[in-house]
Amino acid sequence: NPEYSMYASNDTSYTKQDMREFQDFIKARGLDLIPEIDTPAHSLCFTKFHPNWSIQNDTARGDWLDLGNPEVQPFLEGLWTEFIDWFDSREVSIGADEYDPTKGDLARKFINSMHDYFATNFNRSIRMWGSDVRLQGSIEINQNIHTDHWDWTYSSPVDLVKRGHKVSNLNAPDSYLVPRTLSYEDFIDSRKIYNLWEPWVFDIFDKTNTSRNLSPNEPLLTGGGLGNWNDFLSESVTRVELFDRVSRALDVFGEKLWAGAKNSDHISYDKWAPLAKKLRENIPGITLRRRPQTKGQFVMSYDFENGVTDASGNAYDAKLQNGATIVEAGEGHGRAAQLTPDSYISTPVDAISYPYAVAMWIKPSGDQQPNAVILESEDGRVLISNNTSPTVIFEQDGNQYNTQVILPPGQWSHLAFSADTQQTTVFFNMRRVATVQYYNPRWDVLANSTMLVTAPLSTIGSAKGNSMSGLVDGFVVLDRASYGGEMAFLGKRYADALP
Repeated sequence: NPEYSMYASNDTSYTKQDMREFQDFIKARGLDLIPEIDTPAHSLCFTKFHPNWSIQNDTARGDWLDLGNPEVQPFLEGLWTEFIDWFDSREVSIGADEYDPTKGDLARKFINSMHDYFATNFNRSIRMWGSDVRLQGSIEINQNIHTDHWDWTYSSPVDLVKRGHKVSNLNAPDSYLVPRTLSYEDFIDSRKIYNLWEPWVFDIFDKTNTSRNLSPNEPLLTGGGLGNWNDFLSESVTRVELFDRVSRALDVFGEKLWAGAKNSDHISYDKWAPLAKKLRENIPGITLRRRPQTKGQFVMSYDFENGVTDASGNAYDAKLQNGATIVEAGEGHGRAAQLTPDSYISTPVDAISYPYAVAMWIKPSGDQQPNAVILESEDGRVLISNNTSPTVIFEQDGNQYNTQVILPPGQWSHLAFSADTQQTTVFFNMRRVATVQYYNPRWDVLANSTMLVTAPLSTIGSAKGNSMSGLVDGFVVLDRASYGGEMAFLGKRYADALP
């Protein structure tokens, strides 16, 4: 519908068929998808096209819709009418959080009006994020509206229940995961959740206080959950990283929410955690876990003396594709792989996520295509950018990160990179020279402590006709992080060839 298409995100959007297939997939697994269009705050996708719809005063945020504007609510009702049939759930969320606190009654009137609109037109109920404390007013919010409590400054779960509202527990910061915001958890503290949190416990440090917690038998308590917010997805946290964070958090929240009332089988966290890890790492059908099976610390090892046979013991033998060859390299390197723009080496391993180390010797020719590929997978690429000089670039989820490492043409160089849970470190000629940096748009700074690159391993070079031209030798992948002292070990076979 052209009336609404301009509001779609430029980088990610879903078709009606996408949503249909996703809901069918999760429904077969006992899950429900509850759609949310969060208004009247968090509405920048609308106010940037209609500045006259936003509240105009000195304290206003640019994403607050002006509910006093007669165009706003009819637009929102039309928007929901357009999309409501995409979703099966009998409950939808209108958000309604973090709005202008000076317009409490106006917001409460809007919330009640949306409740009536959905009930009358679609026979559906609504839920909202807890906001009644923040949005003070004389109008009572309809008690049939389900409230997700998330912050004590915005709502009180005990007061909500007293007024007849159904309540769920997503109290921050315990249940909030917002990677790299510097304001919420970067990883959920699983030990804390396992030992202290329950869906009826809204204050884990004052669990017996009945003014801050509910009874486990409270009929209006609908449960609890994990709130994951991708404020910086793509720029500073990759989808593989996000999967790691969410899957770890779901372990412990699943245990607390779905284990039932029995305590007879409750074990200590230290006994539970390895069992959860084993389950998490063996869930069938997972497509974002990048930890290849290995018999030891070496995942892959190609010295090219015997073609592309893997010397790690894992039998991850590679294949020469489209004219890639093994040649006598000289300069102390013995045999090496030679690539042209159209040739590449394919491996049976797609990628590896942290912790890991990847190291290789590389001798690029003097003539490279723009963004010539050293390594590639569906997650990203390692490139040689020739914009101004042959600089090594990491590309993940469509974003590029410059390492400032320059590969001199016609010379052998040792290139390696290693990731742990904190950062990705780049080594050049066996010396630590850089960490991968990202731009944090909220704080307007470059940060270098937590950008974690997923190492692409599907091909050495590219299957898409844009491989680097030159020689590659001594290609090694470890399933753990490596540091400066070890880089000399990984490359020592050819140390006499360093310039």
